[in-house]
Amino acid sequence: MLLGGFLSGQFHPSPKFNTVHHFFRAMELSAEYIAGFFDGEGSISFATGKTVEGHNTHSAVLRLANSNQQVLQFIREKYGGTLHTYRPAYPNSRINHVLHIHKKKAKCFLQALVPHLVIKRNLAWIVLCFLERGVKCPGNSVKGHQGGRRLSADDLELRSGLHDLTMKINSDKGKPRGHSAAFFPK
Repeated sequence: MLLGGFLSGQFHPSPKFNTVHHFFRAMELSAEYIAGFFDGEGSISFATGKTVEGHNTHSAVLRLANSNQQVLQFIREKYGGTLHTYRPAYPNSRINHVLHIHKKKAKCFLQALVPHLVIKRNLAWIVLCFLERGVKCPGNSVKGHQGGRRLSADDLELRSGLHDLTMKINSDKGKPRGHSAAFFPK
């Protein structure tokens, strides 16, 4: 009934829901909704650097991109992160907004969403294992900040392996696998 009235123009929203902002503000974005949004509009990558001792270090970065800034702001309010706006290089293109979530916030984000993810579930689980082995601490940074525990050589090696596995999964996207390759001629 409600949808039919909306489509026929008979539905008049309450004045308190006169904008998309107010609608989303009144409604709690569920983990399922955000997981679906991340499956479709998100990405998982790594920022790389060097420790003071010269070891490679990797930090997981989650990104959600959309032209609707408001929905990204609501996700940011719930999970944190930084919101960036990118102006289009071409005329008549939309402005793009990207929410970056990393370190401990990425860990909390993935812990809440992994059970609800479909497309990125395996990749997110691997990255969550990566984060469980120690979120990059300030003491592991190139800048040499004091504080935080340094990761052991075993943890650094495991994290490096999980990073490599994640990069392999990302590079294989869209390529045929196994016996289905016969259906995709070269």
